[in-house]
Amino acid sequence: MDIIYNLKEDDYVNFNMYHINHSKTGVRTLKIQRYLPPAIIVTTFLLMVIILDSSLGVMLTMSILMSISWIFFFPKYFQRSVKQNVKKMLREGDNNGMLGKQHLIMNEEGVVVNSKFGETKVSWEGLKKFTEDQNYLYLYVGAMNAFLIPKQQLSNIAEVKKYLNSKFLLN
Repeated sequence: MDIIYNLKEDDYVNFNMYHINHSKTGVRTLKIQRYLPPAIIVTTFLLMVIILDSSLGVMLTMSILMSISWIFFFPKYFQRSVKQNVKKMLREGDNNGMLGKQHLIMNEEGVVVNSKFGETKVSWEGLKKFTEDQNYLYLYVGAMNAFLIPKQQLSNIAEVKKYLNSKFLLN
């Protein structure tokens, strides 16, 4: 089965967002960074009440407002930060082979991806998992690396998914 598609910078940004939102480490990191600072804020303000003999009502109100704001706005900030960092990293080095026209061939041995800069071969046993979201099929080669296949560029999504599922059921 042959698939030809084009990958852009946004495709890799979307993959990284998908991966962070679906990996144990990404989900845990977001939770810690979302809820730990508010706990520290409330604790700090309560200590200020005790040490500085400040007004409990004022300090508690301020700490709760700051904490709620953090909890509410942090996920958007986190996602924007990840997107910006992925774009910076893609622009840092020579990533031409990752972007542009890709020719993915699936056969009995595995997957071969050709771009104008080279070829990557992975056996079916070398692929870790097959997942998808609304816009992409992901063939994971490692914990953080996958072949991305944009669904909008496929004319036969059901056939491709059926083929991939059959291969992953055998492994």
